[in-house]
Amino acid sequence: MGEPEAVSPDKPAPKTTLQYLILYPTLILSLLGAIPTAMKELKAWQQGVASSKLPFLEEQQALWTRNLGCAGTGSTWEFDTAFDHTTVAITFCRKTGDILIRYLVQGEPDEYRWMRLPESLTKHKEP
Repeated sequence: MGEPEAVSPDKPAPKTTLQYLILYPTLILSLLGAIPTAMKELKAWQQGVASSKLPFLEEQQALWTRNLGCAGTGSTWEFDTAFDHTTVAITFCRKTGDILIRYLVQGEPDEYRWMRLPESLTKHKEP
């Protein structure tokens, strides 16, 4: 009987120029394509939030900056709901058309959220 062939300890490596031309550009493009995702994850980690919530938080930050002067001066309506001592307050900003919604629940921290005026309505807004 013959002896089994010895397994080569060498790792597989590209052996032709064509293999090099395919391997390295593919590797570089893959790494470059991952940069935006890595930057988004890093930004979410720095802010201490899940990366899926980052666009919502960035939009809220932009709306708070845009409507900073409206929060206390706009027209406000308050509604008491029929359950759990909850009050919903809605403030309309005349300058931008955006709406601030506040959920006031007894025994819970208050929640504030801005809602942007839809783009389809901004064309019809009076100056």
